Amino acid sequence: MSQPVKIDKEAPDFKLNSFRGDSITLSDFRGDKNVILIFNRGFTWPYCRAHMSQLRDEYSKFLEKDTVVRVVGPEGEGSFNRYWTDNDLPFIGLPD
Repeated sequence: MSQPVKIDKEAPDFKLNSFRGDSITLSDFRGDKNVILIFNRGFTWPYCRAHMSQLRDEYSKFLEKDTVVRVVGPEGEGSFNRYWTDNDLPFIGLPD
């Protein structure tokens, strides 16, 4: 069983491919950028869709604070690609 992530502690490393096929490793950002990691329940949930829109609308504020946004969700690459394209999302999506 995995250990819970503690607040204000370094998150465990992971590696996933984005829906565009780019390999993303959490440790690539350590010491360089802040990371907001969102675990999305799915694009069919109204709350999750609203959250993605809010993140898009506020994205420039994250960039000003040297912060990247990464979204992990249960959909496949095709669903991520359609949703990202249809909603013009500037951050990276990670199917899992």
